[in-house]
Amino acid sequence: MELERLMHKVSHKHVRLLAGKKGTKRNVTWMHFVESPSTSSFLNGDEIVLITGIGLNRKEELYDLITAVYQHHVAGILINVGPYIDHVPADVLSFCEEKNLPIYEVPWKIHLSELMHIFSLALTREDQSYIETGNAFKNAIAFPDQEILYVLPLSHRGFQMEWSYTVCLCQLMAEDTNDTSIRTAQLVYHALQHDYRRMMVYGEKNNLIAIIANTSKEELHRFTMDFTRLLNSFLKKEISYSLGVGKTTHSMRCIYKSYRQALAVSRLQQEHKISKNRIFYSDMGIYKLLMSIDDKSILEDYIQQTIQPIIEYDRTNDASLMEVLSSYLKNDGSVKATSEQLFIHRNTVNYRLGKIEEITDMNLSSTSDRLQLTVGLMILHILT
Repeated sequence: MELERLMHKVSHKHVRLLAGKKGTKRNVTWMHFVESPSTSSFLNGDEIVLITGIGLNRKEELYDLITAVYQHHVAGILINVGPYIDHVPADVLSFCEEKNLPIYEVPWKIHLSELMHIFSLALTREDQSYIETGNAFKNAIAFPDQEILYVLPLSHRGFQMEWSYTVCLCQLMAEDTNDTSIRTAQLVYHALQHDYRRMMVYGEKNNLIAIIANTSKEELHRFTMDFTRLLNSFLKKEISYSLGVGKTTHSMRCIYKSYRQALAVSRLQQEHKISKNRIFYSDMGIYKLLMSIDDKSILEDYIQQTIQPIIEYDRTNDASLMEVLSSYLKNDGSVKATSEQLFIHRNTVNYRLGKIEEITDMNLSSTSDRLQLTVGLMILHILT
């Protein structure tokens, strides 16, 4: 929950912001008592730190405590002004203002247990709402025909049936990334929440799924850029990923279609079939046409009629005709370029191309036949 929203819930408790107003958009995950610099190591980040001063021996130690908790990326600080801290010193206020670290004071007559009760209730409800919203979107994708599983839950959270919806999907290219995807999704969600109210980001297995609703084309592009920027910020450098953005749907019932399109684009990126700069389903060209065919048996039949004999030959003879064909087609039918790319002699390339013509009964000099084989390879990329 955004710090500013959370603190508004205790505004009747005489809580007053002293410094660091620019940081009040930070996300809050929980609260924690910290009374000495040594106990700041228990902080995980994004907490509200509660300080009474009972563990401080002199006023100068408050500055040391504030700088210590700042190192742990806390969301804000709440000072209980009273017998142990009679006021917040100017050097502390200057530090918090400089670092955009919100610091509040609350009079001693207000019991911190009252504030903690309000905070915990609000944060727990926020977490529960996040989980339930994510589950509803999961149901919309997995069980689109069972509207009872997602229409009402999402409507209760402000998502309307006939809004437009677009799915952005990030696939992490690493093993055992379920915890990483869930944790990163929460961080990305909270970072985006202030600028994009009608959206959701959740993690599932090795995927991060972002869904934005009722948005313009310009806002969608901005959202995608912000989503990518945050992924690069929160993910470890050694974790690479692929990213796909599905077509914008015009109903909650069709979210699953946008998801499948985003997943298909992401997989093509993973397999290096398309550039990482091509993330929008709408920019997929002929791939978009092929991915729109719901009856997969049509695509499978096409493979059987075009490149399946080559696949079978490679499997039986431990050959590499598919590799040669793929390179040859990518290089616009240039034997020289294929030879250089694969580091094999031109005569070897010509021999293997001849073998391909023999087993497929196609003429690689024919533009029509080359197109058929190209489409066959593209379908193979989609299905595998």
